[in-house]
Amino acid sequence: MVLGVLCAASMFWAGAMYGQRQAQTARFGARFDGAPINLTVEAQTPVGKIVRRATDQLYKDERARSNLTDDEARVVLDWAARWIEEQALAAPDEASAESAAQQALARVRPVIRALNTLAAQPDELRFADALNALEPSLQVSRSMRRAPLFQVLTALTSAVWKIQSDPVQQNP
Repeated sequence: MVLGVLCAASMFWAGAMYGQRQAQTARFGARFDGAPINLTVEAQTPVGKIVRRATDQLYKDERARSNLTDDEARVVLDWAARWIEEQALAAPDEASAESAAQQALARVRPVIRALNTLAAQPDELRFADALNALEPSLQVSRSMRRAPLFQVLTALTSAVWKIQSDPVQQNP
């Protein structure tokens, strides 16, 4: 009983701390369409400034999104911004965060370009064609160990099913 109360109290405290942290964070930056980038890093921290510089480079590169619709560009560029943020936040110090952000930026650019090229096709896009277009950017060798491959495939399946079940995604 005492253990249960302690667990509940610690979970409440952790939830309260998370909420407080979320309230303290600032969303910053602007997408190409003027809407804010959905980032959670504190804007005025050194890492926040690093993330902002890297994501600003993405959003200013019109060539990377010239074939994407606004909705498509929002999905792709917001994903890239979150990836950069995650990598920078995982770094142990400011110098490492700068390096991680630049490496993440270099990693997402070919993906964005591949998706932009794919978006230039006038017809509906086939899933298999999209995967083929992304394969070089993923930098996956021709063969993968089975367990990581199944991890990728099951995560992809879950993502597809979630998107397919979202009524907002079903009615563009």
